[in-house]
Amino acid sequence: MKKYKVFQRNICLDCLQLLVNGESDHSEEELTQFNHTLELWAKTGYIPAGLSDNSEPFFSHNNCDICNQMPGNRYEYNFFQTK
Repeated sequence: MKKYKVFQRNICLDCLQLLVNGESDHSEEELTQFNHTLELWAKTGYIPAGLSDNSEPFFSHNNCDICNQMPGNRYEYNFFQTK
């Protein structure tokens, strides 16, 4: 089995819901940014892998790493580097 490098990103609840369930409460602007970010990451070999072992939300003063949503609760989400 091939091993991939794992990168953790801090994502908002809306991005988590969209990645896991295919639905969210994103604004149109956030949804556009979400799709743009994942397309760019896919081109460089980063693909969504799932929640980290720490599935507890935490407050962050930073915007969401995927959709750029304002600071708030974040979840650690793993991405594999396949290239």
